[in-house]
Amino acid sequence: MTWRHPEKATLAMPINSLAMEILRDYKQSGGWNRDNWMKESAQWGSASSREVQRALSEGWAWLISRGLVAWDPSQSSGNAYFVTRLGDEALAQGVTHMD
Repeated sequence: MTWRHPEKATLAMPINSLAMEILRDYKQSGGWNRDNWMKESAQWGSASSREVQRALSEGWAWLISRGLVAWDPSQSSGNAYFVTRLGDEALAQGVTHMD
């Protein structure tokens, strides 16, 4: 899957909502590499503008800083990320208990 939200809606999303949409999409698509996900979202999704790409990058930073995704040590790429146990919990229960 790739980012499919319209530009205006993406830019209006609060950072935690944006990040959770990224996480949900990444998990559902079986994502393993953040850069590939970003490039596919720009090429085939709705993330072709610089503003949307930067917003998605902010969302990734939010996910990383809260431990919802982490670097996958089984991969050689520094951009290989997996959804952590905490990330799975946030997808199941929401992030309101985390803020």
